[in-house]
Amino acid sequence: MESAIVIAGLICVFVIGSVYARWERIRRAYRIVRKKFGRMPEPAAYDYKEISMYWNAVSEQALHPLDDLTWGDLDMNQIYERMNQCESFAGEQYLYALLRNVSQDTASLEKMEEKMRYMEDNEREREEAQVKLMALGKRDSSYYLPQVLDEIEDFQIGHSWFYRLMQALLFLSLAGAVILRNGYGLTVFGMIFICNLCIYAVMKQKYEIHLELMESVRGLIYTGRELTKGTSGGYEKRFGEISMHVAQLGEAEKRLRKATVRRQAGMQGDAMELFATYLTGATLIDFTMYNQAIRQLKRKMEHFKKVYRLVGELDALISVVSFRKSLPLYCLPKFSEDSCVHLEGLYHPLLKEPVLNDVVMVRNSIVTGSNASGKSTFIKAVTVNCILAQTIHTCMAGIAEIPHAYIATSMAVKDSLMEGESYYMKEIRSLNRMLGYMQENELVICAIDEILRGTNTKERIAASAAILRYLEERNCLVLVASHDMELVKLLDREYEHYYFCEQEGEDDIVFDYKIHRGINEKTNAIRLLEYVGFPGQIVSDAERIYRLLASE
Repeated sequence: MESAIVIAGLICVFVIGSVYARWERIRRAYRIVRKKFGRMPEPAAYDYKEISMYWNAVSEQALHPLDDLTWGDLDMNQIYERMNQCESFAGEQYLYALLRNVSQDTASLEKMEEKMRYMEDNEREREEAQVKLMALGKRDSSYYLPQVLDEIEDFQIGHSWFYRLMQALLFLSLAGAVILRNGYGLTVFGMIFICNLCIYAVMKQKYEIHLELMESVRGLIYTGRELTKGTSGGYEKRFGEISMHVAQLGEAEKRLRKATVRRQAGMQGDAMELFATYLTGATLIDFTMYNQAIRQLKRKMEHFKKVYRLVGELDALISVVSFRKSLPLYCLPKFSEDSCVHLEGLYHPLLKEPVLNDVVMVRNSIVTGSNASGKSTFIKAVTVNCILAQTIHTCMAGIAEIPHAYIATSMAVKDSLMEGESYYMKEIRSLNRMLGYMQENELVICAIDEILRGTNTKERIAASAAILRYLEERNCLVLVASHDMELVKLLDREYEHYYFCEQEGEDDIVFDYKIHRGINEKTNAIRLLEYVGFPGQIVSDAERIYRLLASE
């Protein structure tokens, strides 16, 4: 009697301890999501090969994919990192794909805004959803799912007929041993059992590599189902998209769960589960059940892809809501039919202490100004906001009215020793690829920083003027930053003019980073040499040579 009481007490302690540990894990998860929401993300290492895999799988379906050069020119990886507060691998991948697809569908953007507004207004539901997404996690192998979904049949374990044959022989020999009740029957059964056990041990390593990915498949289906329950189910009731697809995946999930739960227990060092794994392994039922799950998944692949997208979308949109909350100022864009960019209180999202600027671009424009005065940052701010308006329906400004447009840039051009191309060749290839985007029925916003800087002055001015005049005749809006006063004067009638400037004191240079209408012919390259501490001999010699050249 006393032993029974002790055993019952131990069981109660174990159950209570397990329940408390689970409750504490959930509490901790809620603390984490509350602490992170609305704040700048912590610095982290990102593997963009993994993060971009979903985008690589769906990019061909995108009407307006942002090309690699524009993505790099605008430091979009850093902008992605600035807004990424996703809790799952699917969310990180979807957010990346969202930023690379410059949508021109106003209805889709409005639907996205409705979802984000819902999550912003329903804090408890949002936090519950985030905790469930956190459980899905960011395991490295999970990021490879998009790469294998269209080739899922390759993940089947081959020669299934052989495993079925060995299963049949095992059970027939067992039946024979029971019926005959002699040593011969038991010997045959034992030999087949050991043979099957050896087959299982040999195949187990390859099987488990595949199963690791299938754990992510099961986890995604499970998370999708969980997101339709409890408080977080309000989102599903409102938008009703996940449950219908999850329901179609129940059989595949059930079969995968049996295999993955056993694998996880074995990895955690559960001796009984490890023994059961090998005991059951001799029946080879894991292989046949796994293959059945893969076949089920293949038949329902379109439903699984929808679950992948919808779970990732929810995670990504919550991240965008958090990003908005962390900003000093943002607005929802208004889309106009006119080829005009109107931005008030504009700033760049990567700046910690931004200076707000206003701009109304109704024509192609050239921005001049001295070094470090803010020209490049300004044209990046304009183009980045035009992208974010059409991808996450968010602008870093007080007022934003823009047209739907594709975005193309030529800025951070680099020469390549490996490719054997000079800086100038890379530049002209970059500019020429922009011309390929020009279409009569679709506006293109082009941003160019220091056009054709990789060649001599006379040819640079001639070629630059010809290119910019050609763009003037196309359906595009061009924003150029340049130091070349000769180029500015050549395009005086065709282009609007803006400039940045600075105030010089005796010991310092003060930049206000405010844009002005007109042209600034003032230069400060030599003054900056003195400011950063170059020897006086260099500064005075540079001034003398400059006066000589200017007098010619």
